[in-house]
Amino acid sequence: MLEYRVEPLTPAVIEEMAAHEQEYWQETEAHYRKFPLKMKWHIFLKAQDIGSLRMVTIRDNAVLKGMGLLVITEDPLCDCILASIVLIYVLPEYRKGRVGIELAKTLLDEARLSGAQLISAQTCLHNGVHRLYEYLGFTDYGRLLIREVK
Repeated sequence: MLEYRVEPLTPAVIEEMAAHEQEYWQETEAHYRKFPLKMKWHIFLKAQDIGSLRMVTIRDNAVLKGMGLLVITEDPLCDCILASIVLIYVLPEYRKGRVGIELAKTLLDEARLSGAQLISAQTCLHNGVHRLYEYLGFTDYGRLLIREVK
């Protein structure tokens, strides 16, 4: 039975996720970033220390099968609290049924409980995750443009 829960980011969770970092990177980021993967977990831990990070995990018999990270901040451009889904990942063998939807809904609930008035998610078209966000009512407002600075 899958369990979705909010839990703190700890060195043990980071170690659990480390086994899946390369797979996550290849599916989500590597196609447009020319730099090697280097997860900066210390940045997420600092956000957690100041109360700005929420982590939702998916566990099957206590084993990590997916996670989402949510950063909650004051929006720098308008008068509201913004939640940003900065990482969402489900192991391939668990991507059936409504696992991703339930993870995203749990992140939405956590954003609401944290006082957020807006929520954003960055995704690309190549892996289909945008369909998950659209299903949950997110609106596509443009494109992600990236260029290497030389």
